[in-house]
Amino acid sequence: MFLSKPVQQSTMAGEDNSFVKGLNSFSWKLHQKIQSNGNNVLFSPYSVTSALMLAGVGARGNTGSQILQALGLQNTASDGAHAEFSQLADDLRTVLNAGEGVTLNIANKLFARNDMKVLEDFVTRSEKLYKSGIESMDFGNKPDECRQQINTWVEKQTNDKIKDLLAEGSIGTSTTLVLTNAIYFKGKWDKQFATERTTKADFHVSPSDTVKVDMMRMKQDLLYLKNDEDKFAAVSIPYRENVSSLLIILPNDIDGLTALESNMTPDKLGKIITDVRQGFKSKVDLGLPKFTFTETTDLSRILPELGVTDLFDSSNVDIGGMIDCKGIAFSDVVHKAFIEVNEEGTEAAAATAMISRMMMMPTQEVEFICDRPFLFVLMEEKSGLIMFLGRCSKP
Repeated sequence: MFLSKPVQQSTMAGEDNSFVKGLNSFSWKLHQKIQSNGNNVLFSPYSVTSALMLAGVGARGNTGSQILQALGLQNTASDGAHAEFSQLADDLRTVLNAGEGVTLNIANKLFARNDMKVLEDFVTRSEKLYKSGIESMDFGNKPDECRQQINTWVEKQTNDKIKDLLAEGSIGTSTTLVLTNAIYFKGKWDKQFATERTTKADFHVSPSDTVKVDMMRMKQDLLYLKNDEDKFAAVSIPYRENVSSLLIILPNDIDGLTALESNMTPDKLGKIITDVRQGFKSKVDLGLPKFTFTETTDLSRILPELGVTDLFDSSNVDIGGMIDCKGIAFSDVVHKAFIEVNEEGTEAAAATAMISRMMMMPTQEVEFICDRPFLFVLMEEKSGLIMFLGRCSKP
């Protein structure tokens, strides 16, 4: 969610689609900036991208160029980028909601101070491209009431999984714009884990720290990749209809995740995704812990580090295609994400507010027990687009 305050002076894209590759590259760069202290990490790069693209509808000049550059879309003209991302969003909704067992909801909205003139062209284009609504808010007189209204909207869009996105005091009388995106995903496994096979097991947080977890077990034919050079293995666990999947990247060693993340690049992650999806199925003895966590991330510092600077600088910002007012820069970016993985499947939600290969084909059953920290990627299967990305350090 982007918060703004006045500051003192097409079809579904395939795996070779450079547009999706650009977005997935942004996803890993964002992960590298967010990760810290070896804790759990969870965010929806798709949600963050959606909020940035919505802001980009009204961004002009260098402000708009920086957004496209950060998202890896610098080789796509602005109008073309918006048209393609809009098509991608429509395709995601259509493909993922077509069958039973998978639900996806994506929502965008701009909340504007009631004395702020939002340009008609922005209203029209944001509705056409991103199905974004515009709501007038009395930030000047009822800031906390407005905050609660926005939080209620987010809760509704995420099936009550994202609560209190905007903390008390985050909306004040000087707030002018709150730009929001919310995404909710719920998917049932293509083959569900049997609850009676779930048992207590050790999870090695580190070589010296072990905790008990509910470890789900199943033997299933899964897309599998093993990379001896980078010391990891990966499996892709499909959801119903095989329209989406959860990719698990598991280091060989208990303390191997830090090195794996350090050596990972956007291109390497892209290659892992491609290699797994184009790889071989193996009989996998799978052990996956049940886990649920919610993470809140302040992106106000991170996005400028990725090149989006003008959007937060009142002397350089140009969102003249959104509002008829100068000197309005975004001040805060709050992102909150939720995920639950259990025997039935996965439930995940996120909201963003901007305030103003080495493949080897196994010849026998392979064991893939997630009893140590691992990376997970929830993606749309046909395009390989990353919707959620995270690290499970301690279930």
